[in-house]
Amino acid sequence: MNALSIALLSALLGQVNVLAEQEFTYKEHRAIELSADIQIEEGFEIAKIQWRTRATKTDLRPHDKGSTCSVWAPPGKYEITLDAWMINWESKKFDSVERIFNITVEGSRPPPDNPDVKTSGKVTAIIISEASKQTGNQSDALLEIRTFVDENQDDVSQITLDPDAENPDGSKNEVVKEYVKRIPLGSKLPFVFLTQLDDSDRVVVKWLGELETGSDLINRIKEMVN
Repeated sequence: MNALSIALLSALLGQVNVLAEQEFTYKEHRAIELSADIQIEEGFEIAKIQWRTRATKTDLRPHDKGSTCSVWAPPGKYEITLDAWMINWESKKFDSVERIFNITVEGSRPPPDNPDVKTSGKVTAIIISEASKQTGNQSDALLEIRTFVDENQDDVSQITLDPDAENPDGSKNEVVKEYVKRIPLGSKLPFVFLTQLDDSDRVVVKWLGELETGSDLINRIKEMVN
């Protein structure tokens, strides 16, 4: 492994400067062009630029040596991440930055099962969440929901699942896998499914969406119960 590779690996394993997240909204079928717009300190040059996303049906095409990236994506919300590594050959110093672009492509999104199906009884809030990536506001919202559930156990229950949950034998949990498949591409976690039973005791998803605030989700649950 050469000196540059070792240095880049050290930068990867060390602290990364995370720049402020940026929000963009685009109409469906419009071209999306993202710019790295990295401020390079004197004496440094860019060693590597990488664009990435968790969304499987997006098409990322970097050009201009990675300084810009064209994005094609269906309607939905997406998180696109830019990673950049810089090097100062004279001082043998290295730096790295991460920039997050939150993109909304306007258009139709997948509906719940059938909001008109008659359901009743206890509401179950199934929350897909990665604890290690929760923001402070998201943690507060989840705590607010947990408190509400604990105080209203006759009307509502809560199940929180990690998107990569495994069975004891190390295989993927199929139930979790099916819910994760239903999350629209580009959506952010935590993601919520509100369910009730129909007249045949089948589980029906009555509402699904990203967790915004605890009070918003609690009001949705109250509407379903009443």
